[in-house]
Amino acid sequence: MDSGDLRLIKPEGAVNLVTRNKDIEIEDFDGRLQIQNRRGNIRLVAHQVVKQDIQVTNESGDVEIVLPANSSFQINAVARSNGEITTDFAGENLKLAKSGSTTSLTGRIGVRGPQLSLSTSYGTIRVRKEGET
Repeated sequence: MDSGDLRLIKPEGAVNLVTRNKDIEIEDFDGRLQIQNRRGNIRLVAHQVVKQDIQVTNESGDVEIVLPANSSFQINAVARSNGEITTDFAGENLKLAKSGSTTSLTGRIGVRGPQLSLSTSYGTIRVRKEGET
């Protein structure tokens, strides 16, 4: 990471960030996350099952979230302006769709879980299982 980038490891409680021109990495979090960023990538790594909502809005950058394989969550992800969405999670309650230059991923994994709201423009959203490549 460059000196102007932001990296948080094991933040306690909720995190609310509004930034621009930064790459952001948050690892091993357990509180609610609200992140707004422009012109930078966002990477979130949860080593434990997430229990709080996550809201990420990014412009001109990628969003990657890495979750334990046994995670439960509801998701609403939108990648605009020819953005892409990929996920390691699959299930009958998960729907990946493309309409024009917008890709969306909606639905749920598991029984109950927090709401993941992820959006970007001119970037890719990746929802990954921890340990998968």
